[in-house]
Amino acid sequence: MLKQACIKNGLFKDEEEYDYYVSEWQSLPNARVVTEDSYIDIFKTSDGIILDSVSFLSEYLYVNKPILLLTRDSQTFNDYGMKLKEVLYKADGADIKGIFHFIENILINKNDTKKVIREKFYQDYLNYFKKNKGLLGSEYIYNYLKDCFTIK
Repeated sequence: MLKQACIKNGLFKDEEEYDYYVSEWQSLPNARVVTEDSYIDIFKTSDGIILDSVSFLSEYLYVNKPILLLTRDSQTFNDYGMKLKEVLYKADGADIKGIFHFIENILINKNDTKKVIREKFYQDYLNYFKKNKGLLGSEYIYNYLKDCFTIK
């Protein structure tokens, strides 16, 4: 759907131009474009992530690696998102120096000052296995639904 939307909105003139753009990203030694497969292995082998959307913020916390959120004025967050923002590194999307600082200081020099608070956030909000007394998510949901629909 991303390919079609990019073409429809004029970001690329056609599929060939889009495919060329993707192949250029794929040719980089430290970048990957994921269109269909699972992104879990990429998360595991990465050093950190830079993104400008909220799409993978919580998912990436499971690998406890640094996250740089490129901010913009139009971003909005719910209560959970406001708490999550506290464990992220942030830079304006146009702040090249801020992005460079994240790459050099946090990723390359391993000066990850938010590691401890990221881990605490994970334990407080995302460690469902611990919170659900050792049940997998699917088991917890099944039991919850069973309880909801059982006539008493």
